[in-house]
Amino acid sequence: MSAAAREALREEMTRAAARLRAQTGALYDSATGRRWATHGLAALRVGYGLAILGILLSSLNEWQRIWGTQSPFTPELMQRYLTDAGAVTLFTLSDSAWWSTLLLAATVAAALLFALGWRTRLVTPVLFVLVVSWHERNPLVVDGGDNVLRLVLVYLLLADCSAVWSLDARRRRLQGRAGTSAPTDGSLWRACTVLHNTAIVAVIVQICYVYLASAMFKVQGSMWQNGTALYYTLRVAEFSPWPGLSELLYTHASLITALTYGTVFFQIAFPFLLLNRTTRGLAVLGGIGLHGGIAVLMGLPFFSLAMIATEMVLVSERRWHALAHLAGRLRQRQGPEASLRSPRSAVSPQRHPAIPAAKLPSRPRGVVSADQGVPLDGGGVRTRTGD
Repeated sequence: MSAAAREALREEMTRAAARLRAQTGALYDSATGRRWATHGLAALRVGYGLAILGILLSSLNEWQRIWGTQSPFTPELMQRYLTDAGAVTLFTLSDSAWWSTLLLAATVAAALLFALGWRTRLVTPVLFVLVVSWHERNPLVVDGGDNVLRLVLVYLLLADCSAVWSLDARRRRLQGRAGTSAPTDGSLWRACTVLHNTAIVAVIVQICYVYLASAMFKVQGSMWQNGTALYYTLRVAEFSPWPGLSELLYTHASLITALTYGTVFFQIAFPFLLLNRTTRGLAVLGGIGLHGGIAVLMGLPFFSLAMIATEMVLVSERRWHALAHLAGRLRQRQGPEASLRSPRSAVSPQRHPAIPAAKLPSRPRGVVSADQGVPLDGGGVRTRTGD
């Protein structure tokens, strides 16, 4: 190798090392200085709270028959199950009806506070313990959405779920005006930020695992292999809240076959769609469509709500700000129209002559800040922590 070639190679390696150092430094600054997916995590928090409330309140009259003293899953069966599974539940402290009612009512209260974002650092672990106890009381009525919810609640113990859209965020704003807010820098804040971002990554990995595992189980079934799985699913009366709509679908063989294979292909492709910013949006829309269809066609709204809420962490902060900006513009557009329809807004041209357009000051267009990224884009926001 000539001296010129060696020098060129040395320069290229130097530039590559400099780029690597710059990228590593940017990743470190992002992971320690910005909290990722704050709006997506807030949407997840609200969705989980509503899902828990929906399940418990929709079965309010059946509490004792499902989880109480009248449950066919008797305390003896529960004890045997807990021993075999190595699980625990607060329902073992008493077999009385008042105790089971108290625990379920406490779960409702904790879910409501969690959805509102009130003292989430305290409410989240309490809700986790209550949800686990509730699920372990009668595992026969637990579905996949409940399992995902339980797993993600573990990750949320490390995250700041109330940075936005919460009573905690409102309290922080008031404290900031009064000059008593918690600091948003320093080693402790950075350590909490790393834990928060680690939780976001864990949630994303969990979503990918759920989709891949579901697809792998599907491809082992003969009905999924020959494209008839959705046909037979829609024919099950227990999972057909709208028989007419289900019949409209399963009577079209080509459509039902395409949906069957499309479901499997989408679930396999889901993790890979997250690698690109554009296809990531398609993955989120596909997940919403998939679980929206399950909610409507199979009558599983709370399962679908939990899954869709989990996927909200994949929506970038930039898109959340764009949606907020769009909503603001729609409100501004409705405002002038409402004022024009009002008779009080009419201005007499004789008393108020028109101002030439050239003399009107130009108003800058609203700009959405795009410096707050997403977990996979390396951005986020700074938030106060003093829950």
